[in-house]
Amino acid sequence: MIINILLPYKEKFDKKKASSVSITLKNNLNHTIFLNQIKVYGQNVDTPLFKDNFKGFKYSYWSFKSKNMFLADKMIKCILQKPQSVQLIEIHNRPYLVNYISNKIKNFPISLFLHNDPKDMTGSKSVKDRENILRNCSAVFCVSQYVKRQFLEGITKEDKKVHVLYNGISRKLKKFPYKRKEVLFVGRLVKEKGVDIYVNAIKSIAHNYPEWSFGLIGSFRLGSNKNENFYAKSIIK
Repeated sequence: MIINILLPYKEKFDKKKASSVSITLKNNLNHTIFLNQIKVYGQNVDTPLFKDNFKGFKYSYWSFKSKNMFLADKMIKCILQKPQSVQLIEIHNRPYLVNYISNKIKNFPISLFLHNDPKDMTGSKSVKDRENILRNCSAVFCVSQYVKRQFLEGITKEDKKVHVLYNGISRKLKKFPYKRKEVLFVGRLVKEKGVDIYVNAIKSIAHNYPEWSFGLIGSFRLGSNKNENFYAKSIIK
């Protein structure tokens, strides 16, 4: 069996530059019993995580396709080189690729991993989109109950294909650390991460808790510490 995992092109499956989806996948691979059967597809990086399992591709403008379509085609080509093998396909956070890949490959089951609100993503915004995903996928995995509820909203019958699979983390500390009176937001400074909700909440309560500190760590763009976006600048201000 071969398990083919497709990352969003913007993700860097890199030891030094990994962001949320890549980190989640890395944690999963650390514990899987199927590691020798897994192939991860993503944009080419200098120091890939799980080098023996990773296939990286540099985008070519001559493909005349979007970066994610380009990457999907590269994966499809690799899959079709071994059509007799038993293969699984796992798509992360790009719902619109489900239809594209299922039209190209008919024989292998597809699963979709949703790390964000599906109603904000191309390919899963409408009820019709999500019903179509359920027809073409063997399973849909959501990182929270909220994401699952959003996916199933408007779908009259809850489908048994939809599951919640929480993100995990290795606990290496033997003793629980001392707690400080500190609250941190860590993530990209973009609206879909809810950073504006965090800031507004703090504005309303911080004066009542002078012994607490409230912090914000992040930038507008992955791999950059420049906050060039108007939204990010307004949040920081």
